[in-house]
Amino acid sequence: MNLVKIDCQKLTLDKEAIHDYLKDVFNFSSDYGRNLDALYDCLTSINVTTEIEITNFGSINENNYGNLVIKVIKEACNDNENLKLDFI
Repeated sequence: MNLVKIDCQKLTLDKEAIHDYLKDVFNFSSDYGRNLDALYDCLTSINVTTEIEITNFGSINENNYGNLVIKVIKEACNDNENLKLDFI
């Protein structure tokens, strides 16, 4: 099982920095598209059990791009049985 920890404080940065962070924590390939559609596609392509731990969720708000990232992660977890999501 893989464990990926996402610190929501890192999701309060600009879009480019957020996608750089996600590319690193998920170990996406260099051709990662760095947008929400690419994030969903990469997450739903994961074929090994992966637990995603979300920390510091209170640091983002509804109008923050990071909130959209969390929504995409939740959707991908619903659509890919290999992904497990936990808010810590």
